[in-house]
Amino acid sequence: MKFNEYLPLAMRTNSPETGHHGQESLDFMHGAAGLVTELLELEEAEDELNAMEEAGDCAWFIALMCNAIDYDFTGRIIGKSILTHPEIGLLDIAKRWFAYGKLSDNHKSEAKFLLQYIYEKLNMQSEILEANIKKLKARYPNKFSQDDALNRDKGAEYAAMVKE
Repeated sequence: MKFNEYLPLAMRTNSPETGHHGQESLDFMHGAAGLVTELLELEEAEDELNAMEEAGDCAWFIALMCNAIDYDFTGRIIGKSILTHPEIGLLDIAKRWFAYGKLSDNHKSEAKFLLQYIYEKLNMQSEILEANIKKLKARYPNKFSQDDALNRDKGAEYAAMVKE
């Protein structure tokens, strides 16, 4: 699965209460904050399955931010460049967009670069994207619902992730 295939499948589970009601800056802020927490959870993953889950969650928050800025990247951008904490750059862009009420063209370009940079650094494999979609379908059989979000069955989600 490629990112352009993953994006619409992942956004099926975006909350209509907080997502895309004319305030893309909220989606971007949600994505930036979520990515930071998921990167920490990925770093602290207990095993391979947990690491796959957390990497998939990172992909979802990247997709949320890409959706907010209408960006569907293709191709690779990383050579040997190294950014220590690109997620902090995304938080700064989210903060500015939220505070100023508008996303400048420069910040949008920077966000596109940072999102793709993080995605590539995480080395997202097709299997991770596919497992994340399986988990999301297990959690939200139809589409996002607050009840499903608050009453998760992690066992069923994990079982769905590894099911062929």
